[in-house]
Amino acid sequence: MTPARPAPGVDEARGARGLSRRGALRAGACVLGGCLAACVGARIRWVNVHAPSPPEVVGHEMGEWVALDGAFLSYSDEGTRGYSIRVSGARICSYDEYTRWYADDGRAPDVQEGREGLEGEGLDTPSIVCLDLDLRNEESDGALLLALMYLVPERGNEFLVSDGQLLGMTEEALRGDEGNAFQALVIRHHTEYQVHPAFRHQGATMQLGEVTLNESLLTPVTDARFQLVVSNAPVRHVINVTV
Repeated sequence: MTPARPAPGVDEARGARGLSRRGALRAGACVLGGCLAACVGARIRWVNVHAPSPPEVVGHEMGEWVALDGAFLSYSDEGTRGYSIRVSGARICSYDEYTRWYADDGRAPDVQEGREGLEGEGLDTPSIVCLDLDLRNEESDGALLLALMYLVPERGNEFLVSDGQLLGMTEEALRGDEGNAFQALVIRHHTEYQVHPAFRHQGATMQLGEVTLNESLLTPVTDARFQLVVSNAPVRHVINVTV
């Protein structure tokens, strides 16, 4: 006859209870891990579904009117509906040429007073892409943020920025606002107007005699094909520019 198995001792009972607890903990961890994985997966799916789509890019050619129709550079309340833009001309020029052609504030040679001794300092470098930019306003009460437009060379590894100081020399309405990153221009309803923004490489300011300029005005522009970005969202309007 097989002897009866003795009743479990205290240690065995404790071991059995410990195994039961560990099993329960493992089961709970598996359930919790599964819940976390499900939550993470749901969050990823939600982000993918609700992530903003890249803006549609619409290309235009020089000489073509581009209706902004509410498309904006920085803020949706810029009020561009009713504004149209056209690039009717483009050229590469120097600081000296630009100020001679367009500056109307007496600084065209701003430079006449502080200009002595600056000959040969590089201000005749072909460092500016100057555009003939036509603006038309049918009915908008908004503004065009000219300072936020930018010019991308065909090679695509940098962009040229609008020089607010130079634009301020040419437009009395913008005078004193040259350092404002949101330099804007408003034109009357049912009118057209032409401006001459100057695009240059990015750089720090420097002092030449009594004249404060951007050092990039001493760096030549060697590209010939660009895209002018006139809005970023919800449609990115770009104008192909050749100099």
